Formats: sequence, C-alpha cells, structure tokens
Amino acid sequence: SGESNEQNKLLGIIYNGIGAGTFVNSHDDRSWLIAIGRNVYSRELAENTRLDFGYRVGPLYGYGNSLPNLGKVSLFGAGTIGFSWYNFGFDIMVIPIGVITGGFRINF
Repeated sequence: SGESNEQNKLLGIIYNGIGAGTFVNSHDDRSWLIAIGRNVYSRELAENTRLDFGYRVGPLYGYGNSLPNLGKVSLFGAGTIGFSWYNFGFDIMVIPIGVITGGFRINF
C-alpha cells in the first residue's frame, strides 16, 4: 500500500515451546520477541501428516508507542494453525490487531 512495510523479514527459532525472533515491523523498525507456545489440539490426518492448533504469548519490543506498552515492551498473544508432513511444516499465526504471518519450518 505504500503506507507501511509489508515485507517483514521475520527470523525466529522455537525449541521445546519457547521461541525468540526478530522482524522489521510495519513502521520499518526492528522488533524483537520472546514467546511461549503450546499446541492445544492436534489431529493426525494421515500417516506422518498432522494438523495443530495452538497459541503463542510473550513480550514484544520495537513498536514504541504504537502499541500499549510498559517501558517500550508490549505483550502479544496469537493463535496458530500448523500443518506438518514428516519433519516439514507450515504455520500461520494470527495476532488479533490485524497481523497474519506465515512461515515454513523444519522439525529436528
């Protein structure tokens, strides 16, 4: 649209349900997050194929006064939908302020 950054260059890692990441937010500022994530529902669709629903919550830094914050740190919560095939997967994360992200993953 030209009014906000739409290429966010997200990079993150999750290990045992604890994640950390960085991205360039819609205001072109570098943001950082730490998250705890859990799957609340999983269903095996076929052999080695799974669908997961879950959430991620945690502190988020880098939005300044664009989001409610305490000491420039905001809290975020997101719902997640994941699809896995063997060790490969795709996740969609929806944050209720109008943010949707998607990404590929490899399970080790």
